[in-house]
Amino acid sequence: TDTENWKDFIQKPALSYVLRLLTGLSQGHPPTQLLIGAECIPILHKLEQASSDKHIGTMAENLLEALKKNPEVSAKIEDFRKQTKAEKKRLAMAKRKKQLGALGMKTNEKGQVTVESSVLKQIEDLKEETGLTCCICREGYRYQPQKVLAVYTFSKRLYLDDFENKPRKSVGYSTVSHFNIIHVDCHTAAVRHARGREEWESAALQNANTKCNGLLPLWGPHVQESAFATCLARHNTYLQECTGVRDPSYPYNVHDVKLLVLKFAQEKSFSEDSGGGGRQSNMHLLPFIMHMALYVINTTRSVTREEKNLGNFLDAIKDKWIENCYETEGPLYWTTMALHILSPAKWKERRVKLLDRCMVLAQTRHVTPGGTKTLADKAVKEYSVYKPYLVFFGIINEVYQKVFKKVSVNGDNSWSSAVADYIRHNDKALIEACDRVLAAYQDEMLPCESFSEFCDVVGLLEEIPDPDSYLTDLFASLP
Repeated sequence: TDTENWKDFIQKPALSYVLRLLTGLSQGHPPTQLLIGAECIPILHKLEQASSDKHIGTMAENLLEALKKNPEVSAKIEDFRKQTKAEKKRLAMAKRKKQLGALGMKTNEKGQVTVESSVLKQIEDLKEETGLTCCICREGYRYQPQKVLAVYTFSKRLYLDDFENKPRKSVGYSTVSHFNIIHVDCHTAAVRHARGREEWESAALQNANTKCNGLLPLWGPHVQESAFATCLARHNTYLQECTGVRDPSYPYNVHDVKLLVLKFAQEKSFSEDSGGGGRQSNMHLLPFIMHMALYVINTTRSVTREEKNLGNFLDAIKDKWIENCYETEGPLYWTTMALHILSPAKWKERRVKLLDRCMVLAQTRHVTPGGTKTLADKAVKEYSVYKPYLVFFGIINEVYQKVFKKVSVNGDNSWSSAVADYIRHNDKALIEACDRVLAAYQDEMLPCESFSEFCDVVGLLEEIPDPDSYLTDLFASLP
């Protein structure tokens, strides 16, 4: 790329037009895709890495994305990208090894730095990172305790609830991630050195070529609150820019958690819009999106108010249950909010009431999607009608049992404060626990074929001893 021929080539005025024309011709036309793919992939891959004021790199990348719709060409493109990534990594590691060797250091199998020189070893015994680490400098909160780590996210504007019974539905956003971690400072430096690329175009390179438009900060044990709050405000600005939501306060964050869990429950794709990130990445994201809501709930002292609101929801007369199924702050929202404000003991005490409301929601929305105030059809339907809402409830229940199992509430602290503090200090344990929740979701909840089987899997038989008559009795009790 340093040769004069190459520099002359990317400056040619016709190049941008050629790339645009080929992109248009390639859309949905396999013969064109195959023809271009046969000869041009190496040069296009080289072009997508080029930086110029004419955005040649972006145009080449767009053409490659159009070509990727052809499976044969897609495999070829991915192969070139993997080769380049591996080569860059090899060269970077070789240079790093040489520089570290000059300092009497070396890297271990995990890529972490250890001291080889006995003199340096006496000066400083480097700590080994065990938790989340930056994808650029490979360091985390053990070695850089004051630097804020963040996770790349992709947020999309959408309705808070598709079933809301209003002429103009309330708008919020839904966030997904490939769960790539980076220091906020490293992100800023990478963007500064990207030479012509836009911020998120550059960030996608660090994010495994996955689209992103947010940088959710993770509050480490020794990070000052002012530094975390600054990064959180910056993330809120990103949210406003990409979703148009003017004031993304904590109810929007709770809805965001709700919509993330709902994607699992409805078995939807997490990578449809961003192009990367699956179930595991987004299960890892869950507690950290929760932390964003918890931070605001705690700092604004909103716990008591939300506990009262949840109590009012659960104590509502049955005449209001049906109507509430078509509101944004309905059963799914309050089940999610419960995870933020109820201790495990209170959750266990109230979870069947929340399950009642979720089942009424499933029945009502299935029978009358457009909205109603009375349940016209009380006959129990096939299990598939209730399954997404049961799985939603089951994931919340599993998070209590597996992710927050070791959270202890001391003295005057509320559950919200205790959970926020636990998330802040236990990143490695959180990731491992989220993997166990994912396993329970995939191996136990999704295979369930009946309500009674689900109750057995989730541990509800003590509270619902007769699952077969539960739904019949519940619907019959409604006015």
